[in-house]
Amino acid sequence: MSGPFEEITAQARARLQTLEAVAEELARLRADQSERSDAASRRRVLDGLVAGLED
Repeated sequence: MSGPFEEITAQARARLQTLEAVAEELARLRADQSERSDAASRRRVLDGLVAGLED
């Protein structure tokens, strides 16, 4: 049986994982600035991750 604390904790963990993915993607974007087409693709992925956070 999961109470409100467990539910909030699970939501926080999910958001943390999303934030970690965003941080990793930002690091890749910075490293790939010379590869514009690849960076643009990664930017779209990042935008999708951020949109997920806003939900």
